[in-house]
Amino acid sequence: MYAAADNGKLPKGMMVAKTLVVLSKGTIPVRVINLSDKPKVIKKGEVLAKCAPVTCIERSPYLTSNQSFECLRREFLNNTELNDEQKRATERVIEKLKDVFSRTSDDVRRTNIG
Repeated sequence: MYAAADNGKLPKGMMVAKTLVVLSKGTIPVRVINLSDKPKVIKKGEVLAKCAPVTCIERSPYLTSNQSFECLRREFLNNTELNDEQKRATERVIEKLKDVFSRTSDDVRRTNIG
C-alpha cells in the first residue's frame, strides 16, 4: 500500500487529494481540484503526486455508502482554513461541478472536461 500526495509542483490554485493506492493495479486514481475560477490544463504525462510506502498501524472505519455526498461536502468545508466567503465560493464550484467528483471507489474515471 502506498500513500499518494501532492508533489508540490502543481500550478497555483490546484491541489491533489491525499489517498491510499495499490500500485500493482497499473492505474492510480488521483483526485485533483482547481480552487481558482480559471481553467487549468494538466498535460498528458505530467506528474501530479508522489507515492510513499505505508503500513497500517491502526484500522479506521471506512466511509459507508450511506454517507451522502452532502455530508462529505459539509465535512470538507468545515475542516478547511477558508473564510466564510471562500467557503461559499468553494461550495458553489463543488455544486456546479458535482458530476466530476467521485462518490464511491467504483466511479473513479476520466472526465470530458478540457
